[in-house]
Amino acid sequence: MIKLEKTKYYVLACSGGPDSMALFHMLLQEEIPFAVAFVNYHKRKESDNEEEMVKTYAEKHQKAFYSFDALKKNLKGNFQAWARDVRYEFLYELASTLEADGILIAHQRDDLLETYLLQKKRGGIYSYYGLKEETLYHEIPVFRPLLHYRKKELEEYCIKQEVPYSIDSSNLSNIYERNRIRHSIVEQLSVGEVGNLLEEIENVNRENQYLFQQAEKFYNESEDVYSIEAFQKLEEGVQKRVLYKVLTEYHWRGSGKELDAIRLFILSMKTNGELPIGDDLVVYKGYGTFEIANRNPYPYIFIVQKGENISNELFFFDFKTDPSVFYIKEDSYPLFITNASLDDKVKIGTIEKKVNRFFIDEKIPMRLRKIWPCIKDKNGKILFLPRTKDLFLDKNGIKTCVFSLKRLNQTTQEDFEEENA
Repeated sequence: MIKLEKTKYYVLACSGGPDSMALFHMLLQEEIPFAVAFVNYHKRKESDNEEEMVKTYAEKHQKAFYSFDALKKNLKGNFQAWARDVRYEFLYELASTLEADGILIAHQRDDLLETYLLQKKRGGIYSYYGLKEETLYHEIPVFRPLLHYRKKELEEYCIKQEVPYSIDSSNLSNIYERNRIRHSIVEQLSVGEVGNLLEEIENVNRENQYLFQQAEKFYNESEDVYSIEAFQKLEEGVQKRVLYKVLTEYHWRGSGKELDAIRLFILSMKTNGELPIGDDLVVYKGYGTFEIANRNPYPYIFIVQKGENISNELFFFDFKTDPSVFYIKEDSYPLFITNASLDDKVKIGTIEKKVNRFFIDEKIPMRLRKIWPCIKDKNGKILFLPRTKDLFLDKNGIKTCVFSLKRLNQTTQEDFEEENA
C-alpha cells in the first residue's frame, strides 16, 4: 500500500465490497485519519443493506459516515459513466467541505488491467493507460493505495481479518464489457502473464507521454487556430493527441472513430468547410487553417450611449477618440453592437453588398463570422463592419487602437453574460 500520512485526513470511497472494506481495515491498522463515503444508486435490491453494513462498521470504529442518494441525480446516457461522475462529484464536494487532504479509492490490480484492456479494445487516445496511483480530481488529490493487490488477495484478507463485505451481484453478469473482460481474461491470467501485461502498460504509457509532449509543443506554438500544413507534418499519433488536447478542453467524450474522422476531415483536399462534432462543437476549416469551437455561438447586443467606450471578453471599441472612424454621427445614438447577420447589407464606399459576401471578400475565418460585430445606428442601419481583427487610428505618427476583436474559443454564454451584467 502506498504511504499515507497520519497527520493528514482523507475521504474513503467505500462501496461495501471486499476491496474498499479491506482498505477500510488497513487504514484502521495504520491509524490513518479518514471519513467514510458511500453512494447508494438503488440499482440493486441489496444496496440499502450494503449501506447499512458500511455505516455500522464505520460507527463501530468511530469513523464519520456520509452517504449520497444517487436518485437525486437524473440518469444521463451510459449508466456506468453516469455513476462514475456522480460518485466523483460527491467525493469531491465532501472532501472540499471536510477540507480533506485527499480521496482514497480502492481500485486494485485487476481493475488496472481491466481498464487498460478496455481502453485497448475501444481504441482512441487516453491521457494515461490503466490507472494511476496518484492523480487529481479538480484540485483534490486522489490516491489508489491498492494497485499492487489482486482482487482475490483482498477477499482473502477480509476473510482472514473477519472484515464484513458484500459482493456486488451486477459484477457477476456479463452485461457490461468490463465484466466480460474481467471474467474471460483478467481472472484467468497467471502471475507471469500479469507481469508481462504490466510491462506492456508501462511501455505504452512511456510512448504516450512522448507523443503528448510533441503535441503539447505544437499546441503551445498556436493560438486556437492551427496551420493545416504544419499539422500535416506531424506523425499520426501526435496529430491525434493535438486533437484530443483541444477537444478535452470542451469536455468532449467522443470515440476513437470520431477522432479519426476529425483528423481525416482536416487532412482532406477540401479547402473550406465545417464538420459538426456532436451537438455542441464544430471543426472550421479554411484559408489553410483549422479551429475547433462551440457550434452555436450565442447572439449578443450591446447598447452604447454617446461618450462611452465598450470593452469585454469579445471585443474592444474606442468611440471617444474619434467616432467618425466608425461613421458615427451626432444623431446616430444610441448605437447597437451585435452579431453581423449574413443577410444584412453594408455599404463599402459606393458599393452595397451582403455581409456574407463581405466576409468572403475579406477572408474572415468561418468561426469568427459567427461572432463578428457590427455597429448599427438607432434605426438599425449598419454604420461600420470591421475588415480586420484590429484597427488603429494614426494621428501625428501615434497609433491608437480603436477596435480589437479578441479570441474566445472557450468563453461560455454564462461567463460572457456574467462579465457584462
